[in-house]
Amino acid sequence: MLTRSSFASHASRLKVTLLTLEFPPRIGGMQQYLFELSRRIGHEYDLTVVHPGGDPTLYSGEPFQLASFVKGGRGQTSGSKAPYSGSGAGTLMAWRLRRLLATLRPSLTIVGHAHPRL
Repeated sequence: MLTRSSFASHASRLKVTLLTLEFPPRIGGMQQYLFELSRRIGHEYDLTVVHPGGDPTLYSGEPFQLASFVKGGRGQTSGSKAPYSGSGAGTLMAWRLRRLLATLRPSLTIVGHAHPRL
């Protein structure tokens, strides 16, 4: 039988992944909301935030990890505001994301903000 204490014990070990295209250091309401959500979830669960082109060193003191699924190339251009560019970028980004999620093997994936091409 699943009791409250056994559920809490199991839940604290859950690996959670937050997939988002919007996250600081970009500025905006959605970015701030997802950052605060990540802080709160990260205190209770093993949280990895997946964001294209993110810099994990910016969040070393936070209760979550940041993983990037786009590293240069056609997936992201330097100086570009959009996290993707080009006609095949959506397919390339989806492939890299699928590969990263297979490595992380989360128990739960939350989609914070995504683009239809993803």
